[in-house]
Amino acid sequence: MRYPLWSWQRLEAALAYLGEEFERLNQESKLLPGFFGHSAGDILDQRIAAMSQAAQHLRDLRRLIVDSMESLPDATLVADTRGHVVLNNHRATEYFGAPTVDILHGKKLASLLTAIQPVTAQAICDPNSGLPVIQSTEGIEAIDERGNELLIKCVPCSNSANLQVGWIISLINISSIRQAERKRDETLQFLSHDMRAPQTSILALLDLYREDPDIMSESELFDRLGKCARKTLSLADDFIQLDRAESRQYYFEETDVVQLLLDAIDDCWAQAHAKNIRIHNDTPNYPAFVYADRMLVTRAMYNLLNNAVKYGPENGQVWSAITSYKENERAFWKITIRDQGPGIPTSDQPYVFKRYRRFHTDSHPTIEGTGLGLVFVKTVLTHHAGEAGFTSKPGQGSEFYICLPQFEQPTLT
Repeated sequence: MRYPLWSWQRLEAALAYLGEEFERLNQESKLLPGFFGHSAGDILDQRIAAMSQAAQHLRDLRRLIVDSMESLPDATLVADTRGHVVLNNHRATEYFGAPTVDILHGKKLASLLTAIQPVTAQAICDPNSGLPVIQSTEGIEAIDERGNELLIKCVPCSNSANLQVGWIISLINISSIRQAERKRDETLQFLSHDMRAPQTSILALLDLYREDPDIMSESELFDRLGKCARKTLSLADDFIQLDRAESRQYYFEETDVVQLLLDAIDDCWAQAHAKNIRIHNDTPNYPAFVYADRMLVTRAMYNLLNNAVKYGPENGQVWSAITSYKENERAFWKITIRDQGPGIPTSDQPYVFKRYRRFHTDSHPTIEGTGLGLVFVKTVLTHHAGEAGFTSKPGQGSEFYICLPQFEQPTLT
């Protein structure tokens, strides 16, 4: 008699406890509220129904966590108190080059993050325990072995008793942000120095002439003012053209690159004629079709021709040519521009396609430029799935080339 009574009392206590816990869970659940509903039947049926609803609630919460992880734009890892990965999203799978999502589970954080070097002296993981050292939502900046600039954030996660049960680690790729910041700083420097210099010269010339009209003739004043104005216009034009080339606002169409080169030569005729430089043209006697933005490609070839003329000697020559070649089963048109200029110093050649770099200020101090022309060429060719390059020897001139994929016209049947 005592055993059934004792069992009945234990069952009553268990049902009461489950009822209290279900009600507490129902009140605390804010992500998926209202999972516990009153069902029909006796008290045991109600508790069984509540248990079923609680299990479904936990499955829904797990799905919510997984979906939330997958929707995060950055590589994210969740590790336990031993520093082992227990959860990660597809971004993390892709970043670490894992074949499947589950392959990272159980991996040590210290081994996964060993190729990432913080910019500061602060470490990411303790070298002895392998556990995360940084615990900040601000994060620290680091660079990985592929050269990506990262912002690493690591925050502890706790259970309902406020005891730490692990860490959440985010790897945020900020390479594009840092590149944009560097570009902004270069642009501000360009605007504050190069763009202001000719304007300052114009104002200084006007002030000098106003104070002493005999210091120079009107024709000399106008010549100097015109030179400064043309320099400003050239700077602004180069800057706008490069901005458009980088903005991806391209208008592709089928076009003949032979005609584009002839147009670029015509645009450069005045500069070549002023120095009595002859531009040779060796192009095929048939169309060389490409799929390109006519204006931007023409401007790219003009920049190369203009440089060849600017740095070439008086009464010199410039050679242009178009040839065909194949690489990896793909056909390309190669446009080359060869000059008789001073050539590019070997130490400067790695920086030829960098912004605001000029290489002949000592040998040609009177020639002005922005250092944006070749950056424009490189940018345009990159957006055309092409290539830009050069060969140069100091004192023996330079040969620049651009390569564009050939456009195959459909065969009519």
